[in-house]
Amino acid sequence: DRHLPYPPSAPLQKLPKTPSGAQVREPTNDQLYAIAIHQAIPFIGFGIMDNSILLLAGEAIDTTLGVTLGISTMCAAAIGNIISDVAGVGFGTIIEETVQIWATRIEKMSGGRLKLPPLPDFNMEQRALRSVRWSSQMGCAVGLTIGCVIGMFPLLFFDDEGVKEKKHHHYCEEEMKRKVETDGVEPRPVTGKKLGAQTETEQHLSDSTGSSSNLDT
Repeated sequence: DRHLPYPPSAPLQKLPKTPSGAQVREPTNDQLYAIAIHQAIPFIGFGIMDNSILLLAGEAIDTTLGVTLGISTMCAAAIGNIISDVAGVGFGTIIEETVQIWATRIEKMSGGRLKLPPLPDFNMEQRALRSVRWSSQMGCAVGLTIGCVIGMFPLLFFDDEGVKEKKHHHYCEEEMKRKVETDGVEPRPVTGKKLGAQTETEQHLSDSTGSSSNLDT
C-alpha cells in the first residue's frame, strides 16, 4: 500500500522523517481526498472481478458438480469464492497498472480536464497518522463496495429454475436406482418430460413405490 506506513523491515534510514522535536503536520482535506480516490478506483476493478468470478465459478460448479455429487448451492459458492480470491491475488497488480494506464489516457484525451488529484508526498510520520490510514481504508471499502455491486451482473443471465430441475431430476433418478436395487422393480426409459404436475421420473418413482407397497401387503 503506497499510503500506509512502510513495514518494519524497511530500511528506516531511506525514509523521510520529521526533524526531532518538530510537530507532525496534519494533512489537509484535499490530501486525504486524493488518498481515498487513489485507493478507491483500483478496488472498483477488483470488486467487479472478484464478485463476477465468484458468481460465474459458483454457478458453473453448481450446475455440474452440484448436480452430479449433490453438493449444496452454498458449497458451490464457497468453492467459487476460493477461485475468485486466488484470481484476485494473481491479477491485483495488473488491475492497478491498468487503472494507471487508463487514467493517463483519459487525462490526455480530455486535455487535462479529467485527471486524478496528485498523491501527496508524505513522510513516514505522516503516513502513520490515523487520518491518513482511515482515508486509505475508507477509499478501499467504498471502491470495493461499488465494484462488488457492479460485479453482480452475471445474476441477470442465470437460470435458477433450470438448475433446480436438474438437481431434482438427478435425485429422482438416484432414488429410482435405489428402488431397483432394493425392491427389484424393473426401470423403464425416462426422459424427464412433464406429465401434468410430475415429470416421467417422478411418475415412475411414485409407481414403483406404489407397486412395492402392494407387494408388501
